[in-house]
Amino acid sequence: MIEKEDVIRGLVVGIMVLISGFMMMWFFYNTLDYPKDLPGLFYYKAATWGDCLCLPMISGLLTVFASKNSPERELANNHITRAIVLLSVIIGIFIQASWLWRENTVLNWSLPYTHCFNLAGWWHSLFFISMFGLLSYLLVLFCQIVKLKDSRIDDQDVLLWNGALLFGECYLLIHFHDNYSSRISRPFIYAAVVISSFLACMLLLLLIKSKETKIKLAKGIAVALFFALGLAGIICEKL
Repeated sequence: MIEKEDVIRGLVVGIMVLISGFMMMWFFYNTLDYPKDLPGLFYYKAATWGDCLCLPMISGLLTVFASKNSPERELANNHITRAIVLLSVIIGIFIQASWLWRENTVLNWSLPYTHCFNLAGWWHSLFFISMFGLLSYLLVLFCQIVKLKDSRIDDQDVLLWNGALLFGECYLLIHFHDNYSSRISRPFIYAAVVISSFLACMLLLLLIKSKETKIKLAKGIAVALFFALGLAGIICEKL
């Protein structure tokens, strides 16, 4: 059963992600000087709708899930989890470093010159790395908790996962739309991302022995991906 404390923890995490991500970048966007001919904050759907809506919702819902299942969370918070989080942070650092050292990185308002972040760029870099660590932590906890609970997974667990998956998939679709829609057809991008995500989610079901739980989660996964596709389509094509 979801308790009041679980909801509060989820709200705190979600609001912290919102403030440290989108709101801080919006503040920098309105206070810093940068070349006005470069793509700005609102040029990118992932930097606006993604950071403002999707990331806070993913983080908040997965936090509620972890808090709700505290006995299993304690068992899942082990050396495997910590090792994966550390690896994710290292990957995040490598990605950010690659934006700096590459000669062909696409410039924007927070990376106005080759090899040069401005203050907003450095802040976003820290936020990016932190989100890699936070989301990997929450996702690894989720997978281990699901494996531990198995047949004891209830409807609230499934609902929280469906919500996190919906916003997570929406973020991926928006991100790939931002970066590749000028070179690859949008239907192909959407299909590739949704199919890849579906296959990844099917791997999650291998952790579960209960047939009933597998069916329950599989139905939720299909519904979440369908609505994520619709939401991303509205954001990318209409907003």
